[in-house]
Amino acid sequence: MDIAQAAMQPKSVEINGRKYQVGRFTFRDIGKVEAFVKSKIPNPVSAVLAIEGISDGDRRFLLENARKDLVHYPPDVNSPEAQRVVLGTIEGHVLLMEIALTKYQPELKTEDIRAIHAEMMASQEHGMRKLAEIFAVAYDADEDASDPKRKDSRKRHA
Repeated sequence: MDIAQAAMQPKSVEINGRKYQVGRFTFRDIGKVEAFVKSKIPNPVSAVLAIEGISDGDRRFLLENARKDLVHYPPDVNSPEAQRVVLGTIEGHVLLMEIALTKYQPELKTEDIRAIHAEMMASQEHGMRKLAEIFAVAYDADEDASDPKRKDSRKRHA
């Protein structure tokens, strides 16, 4: 880690011909992502209780299983379930972009982020590359993981 990384200095990312400053996510930022995930993936017990028209026996059976699933609730933001919600939806993309971009461009509003995202995704391949670039900076994974000087480069490619 160099001094700029340790100081959490932003990096410049060009999106749709404009340069934006993007910084690393803080614990508070990751908490916002976790709250989003929780809002999209229901508590297993609450989900069972919301089911109408099932017998008491079926409800008891489902509740027993749901209680076991509570051990994994809420899902970790890096879990496959959470990643599907965050990275697999426009709403998730916009949330991550909003957190990453408004840190250094506070004048941007959600509507602006949606417009930037829509323009960026006009070319799906280009848009996905840009999203990956933004997220790599935000999650502090923007260095070349194949760099042999990086101690953990083998772990990232294992």
